Amino acid sequence: SRQLVRLMGGAIGVTSEPGAGSSFWFTLPAPVGDPAAAPAPPSSASGARVLVVDMKGEAAERVAAASHGKATAFAADVSQAAGARAMFEAAERYFGVPDIVVNNAGVGHLPQSLETLPEAEFDRLVAVNMKAIYFAMQEAVPRFKARKADARGLRGVVLNMASTAGVSPRPRLAWYNASKGFVITATRACAVELAPFGIRVNALNPV
Repeated sequence: SRQLVRLMGGAIGVTSEPGAGSSFWFTLPAPVGDPAAAPAPPSSASGARVLVVDMKGEAAERVAAASHGKATAFAADVSQAAGARAMFEAAERYFGVPDIVVNNAGVGHLPQSLETLPEAEFDRLVAVNMKAIYFAMQEAVPRFKARKADARGLRGVVLNMASTAGVSPRPRLAWYNASKGFVITATRACAVELAPFGIRVNALNPV
């Protein structure tokens, strides 16, 4: 069965309380979250074994509990190199090398003039929306390259959560737009480089 690592934590705590932001399959809002949302709970019939990762363990546990025994919760801050490494090591302990990596960690910022965003919030955007993907790729790619390709010639799949904001920027969200533009360009660059190795890299652009 497919093995899936979901990257949902970031530099800020992600919870399941009402608010803004989301995860890839389950809505996990944060105080100032990522507007890119694509909630659709995974089906236990799919056979996927899922590692639900959040920097707050209780949030990951709530999501895992709703997956009918197909998910395992793990706490890590994926905006840090050590957190990304720990996540992949946990996946290997539980399931082996993952087949699919979903880079879903994301935060936004409140609408405002581009020159007024505080540097600390900009740094958070970079850490969660950009560096988390960088760290995850550093961990995923060597593992994918080292494994034997399947019958289709595929060694692994990476899915990055981008946004339509990276294609059609929205006013007063300049730096969030820019961070999602990075995700789109990084996805294209990684796809071109990794295709000869049988590693597929795609992005989703929710509104």
